[in-house]
Amino acid sequence: MELNEYRWGIAFFDLEAKKEFIYEFGVVLLCPQRLSVLDSYSTLVRPDDPYFDSLEPVMSNGITRDELASAPTFPQIAHKVYDFLHGRIWAGHFIDGWDCPRIQEEFEKFGLRAPQDMGTIDSWKLLKERFGEHRARNLKMATLANCFDLGNQTHRSLDDVRMNIDVLMKCSMFLLLEPSLPNALITNSWFSQNDTTIPVPVSVETPSNAAVQEGSNVYDGFLEPDKVLIPFISASLVPSSRGGQKIQVLHKDHPLQLYCRRLRVIFGPNSKYSDHADRLKLNILVDPSPSLCKVLDVCDNLAKWVSVKSDSSSEWLPVVKIKNHLADSSRIDYQKKIYSSGIQLHIPYGDSTIYATEIYQRDASGNDDMVFFSTVDVDELKSLFASETLVDACFSLDVYDYEQQNTAGIRLVAKKLIIHANYSSSEYE
Repeated sequence: MELNEYRWGIAFFDLEAKKEFIYEFGVVLLCPQRLSVLDSYSTLVRPDDPYFDSLEPVMSNGITRDELASAPTFPQIAHKVYDFLHGRIWAGHFIDGWDCPRIQEEFEKFGLRAPQDMGTIDSWKLLKERFGEHRARNLKMATLANCFDLGNQTHRSLDDVRMNIDVLMKCSMFLLLEPSLPNALITNSWFSQNDTTIPVPVSVETPSNAAVQEGSNVYDGFLEPDKVLIPFISASLVPSSRGGQKIQVLHKDHPLQLYCRRLRVIFGPNSKYSDHADRLKLNILVDPSPSLCKVLDVCDNLAKWVSVKSDSSSEWLPVVKIKNHLADSSRIDYQKKIYSSGIQLHIPYGDSTIYATEIYQRDASGNDDMVFFSTVDVDELKSLFASETLVDACFSLDVYDYEQQNTAGIRLVAKKLIIHANYSSSEYE
C-alpha cells in the first residue's frame, strides 16, 4: 500500500448495514496518546432504490423509514467518510470481518475511490488475545458492556463506537489492576447477582520469568517490529549537531531504534561502493520481515512528508527496496528463492578505521563472542556476512538529505550485529 502520509488519530467507526446497503455510519477520531476525542461524525444513509422501497417502517434499532427518506445518499457523504478514514488506523469491534470489507464495497459499488487504512485494530481480536473469553461469557459488545455496567447496546453507529472505546478502556484498567486484586474479588465481580452464570476463576499469578523475557525487548532502547505501536510513530524537525535542522523519527517521543532477529543476508559489503563523501560504503543487504516492512513504510511516509513540508527538493529514496528499486543483479535465486525486496544495514566506521558497529558471533550453545578487527577490511566482513547467513540486528533510523546529490531518505545504521555462525537460514524453515 502506498500512502503519501500517515494522518494523526485512530478512526473508530461502525456501520449499520444490511447485506446490500449501508444505512448508518459513525466515526470517532481518537488521539492515540491522550485518548481524547479529536472529532466525530455520524449520519444516516438513504439506501438506493429498490432497497429503500423494501424497508420496514421501523428498523430493529429504532431507525425509521421516514428518517432514512430524508437522509443523504452514500455518494453525497462519501467525501466526508473518506476524509475521516483515509491514511489512518481503523479500529472497531469485528472490524476486519465486517466493517472494513463493507465500507470498501460501498465505495466500489458507486465507482468511488476507496479510503486506505494504515493498519487496523479489531477490538474483538485484541480482547480475545489480551483479555480472554474466560473473563466473560463471550466477547460480544453487549456482553462486555453488561460486565462493566455500561448500559444496553443500541446498535446505533456512534453509540456503538463510544461503547467500544469505553469497553476497551475498562478492560485495560482491569488488566492493570488484576495482579493486585484478591482472587475471590476478581471471580465474584463480573456478573450481576441476578446472573446465574458461574464465573470461571482467574489466576492472579504473574507470568513466568521465561514468558516475560520472551515477550520483552532484548536490548534496552531497541524495539522489535511487533512491539512498535504504529500510531505512536512520528517524524519531526530537530536541531542538528552540525547546525540547522534534521528530521528525526520518533516512537512515543523517543528516537525509534529497532531490533530484528534472524535477518537473512542477501549480500555482504562490497568495496566498489562509496558514499557521498567518497568514503567506502559498508552495507549489508538483508531480507526484511513483513512486520518490519510495515514499520519502515510508515516511518518512510512520515519522514518524506516532513521533508516535503520543509521545502526539500531532493528525490526521496525508499528505505525498503522493492522489485522496481532493486538492481537486476540484486535479485538472486538461492535454493529456488528469489529476493525481490531488501533493506540495507549500514556499518559505520570512524577516522581510526575502527567499526562503530559492535559485531558478535553466536555459537551453537547461544554464546556471543565479540569479533575484534585491526582495520577496515571489506573481504573480512564479506566472509562473515556471506549470503544466506542469519543475523540479529540492532539499528537506528538516520534521515539524510544530500543536496549535492539531490537524494534523501532513511539510512538504517547498525549498532549491533550478531552473526549466527555456521547456520544457514534454511535450517530454520
